[in-house]
Order: sequence, then C-alpha cells, then structure tokens
Amino acid sequence: MYLLLASCCIGLMFLFPLAWFEKDGAQQLFMLYGILDANGLSVLNFYSLSVLAGLLIFLFMFILFRYKSRKAQLRLCRVAFIILLGLLALPVFYILKYSQLHTMTFFPGITFTLPVLSGVFTWLAFRGIKKDEELIRSIDRIR
Repeated sequence: MYLLLASCCIGLMFLFPLAWFEKDGAQQLFMLYGILDANGLSVLNFYSLSVLAGLLIFLFMFILFRYKSRKAQLRLCRVAFIILLGLLALPVFYILKYSQLHTMTFFPGITFTLPVLSGVFTWLAFRGIKKDEELIRSIDRIR
C-alpha cells in the first residue's frame, strides 16, 4: 500500500509545477520535465529528472510485485530511497543554477514536497516488509 502511494506521489510530480520563477512580471514554470514560459513553450529541458521519476515509478511497481521475495524487496527499497535522494537534490541544483544565471526570484510549489512524502512512504513500506520478514523468521523458529 505504501509503495503504491509513493508511486502516486512521484506520478503527481509530472502533472503539477515544482516551482516557478518570476522576473519583471514574467513567470516561468519549473516542471519535472523542464522550464516553461508563460505561453507553455519549453525554455529548458530536464531529461534527467523525468528519467529518475519514471525509474522510481517503475521501481516502486516492481518492488510491489516482488512480494514473494522480501529480502529483494528490502534491497530494492534501499535503492529506491537513494534514487529519491537524487530526485530531491537534482531539482535544487537546477533551481539554484537557473535563478543565479537569469537573476530571477524563485517560489517553491507544494509539489516540491512530494519526493519527501514519497520517501516517508518508502520508509514505511521498508518497515512493514522488515516486520513481515521478522514474523516469518519467528514462525520458522517455533516449528
């Protein structure tokens, strides 16, 4: 359940802007796939963010369907958490570089918190999988 929620959080990042830039009344949207001007035309593309987000969605679904192998699920949750850290750091890097280069004011959106929320869901899934594994081990000891 938590992995599905984490996947939905990452999927929502494709739909809504992460932030926006403003200079002299002109506004530009910082989307997951690039920066768009007021007319919706692409100013700059970020393929790396889109690839990371797509990879995370695929990885969350893959982890979800590997329910028979809990050890593999635990390892893949750790990998997903590391990729999530990259998905958190890369937009910050792009925003700092772009706002310094064009001297624009940066306004973060609520969508900027979705990777953090997805990280919380990944951690909760990790905990649940670990508890299941411990329960199975304790049952094996009783036999």
